[in-house]
Amino acid sequence: MANRKEYELALKIVGLMDASLNTTCNLTKKQIRSLAREAAEANRSQVSFVNAMGNAGPGIDASWEVAKKAVMTTAEAMLAAGAGYGNRRCQCGSRKGI
Repeated sequence: MANRKEYELALKIVGLMDASLNTTCNLTKKQIRSLAREAAEANRSQVSFVNAMGNAGPGIDASWEVAKKAVMTTAEAMLAAGAGYGNRRCQCGSRKGI
């Protein structure tokens, strides 16, 4: 049978372990709450980005259409200029026409 000192020592060990376990559990809960808040913030940021891109989409599409029209107009003008130039001779000193 255990004597008084052994019981006191056992109670001290259990008390230390219990306090340590309690501290560890509280710290873990705090860290889990912090992770949950960060995950929620990341989700809000992602949703905000997706919404922003959805709102910007029509403007980007319109800019793309304008750019396509500008390139097509430039290409048509270059073709017209080339057709108008025809088989004229080069004035850069060579004797052969372009």
